[in-house]
Amino acid sequence: RYGWLFMASVGTGAALWASTFISILALDPSLNSGFEPVATGAVLIVAVTACLAGFEIGSRHFTLAPELGGLVMGIGVLAMHFIGLKAWHVAGTTQWNAYGVVVTFLLGLGLSALSVSRANRPVTRWCRHGAAIVLAFMICTMHYTLTVTASAIPDASVVLPPYLIPAGMLGFAVVGAVLLVMGSGFSTYVIDLRS
Repeated sequence: RYGWLFMASVGTGAALWASTFISILALDPSLNSGFEPVATGAVLIVAVTACLAGFEIGSRHFTLAPELGGLVMGIGVLAMHFIGLKAWHVAGTTQWNAYGVVVTFLLGLGLSALSVSRANRPVTRWCRHGAAIVLAFMICTMHYTLTVTASAIPDASVVLPPYLIPAGMLGFAVVGAVLLVMGSGFSTYVIDLRS
């Protein structure tokens, strides 16, 4: 049971990590930007830990366990986005719309709770598939609202520190991480079929 929880958390956390940085890179691909290495790695650790804690709590047998697990996972997802955006340095300034940030929080927490609830308390045989769809919808919705909420304005007077990971290099790293997770997930599936 714990092995499957860990694998699900690593897969989901890596997907969240990758989609977070893809959406940040999509804000303005032409803008000169870079990412702090430690914070970029911390985002992955927060994502996996939040998913592990949320899935573990959600699989418990008390009344609101799935919803509480979903909220824990949602808080972790919001925290990883906050850290990821703080890790992003641009040659300019970033402005945020307060209403968009509030909508992002509400959608992140609500859809995360619904996803873990449907996965652990299915009403029909399709609920577990619906849970994955709701989780994917949450990821897309949060990234869309964050992208619409932010505006990056170039400023030539801002100089980026030299220790930052260049945006293009991080893009390749994200693709590599996603392929690695997909490969390990597929190999786990094959191993499970043969045992």
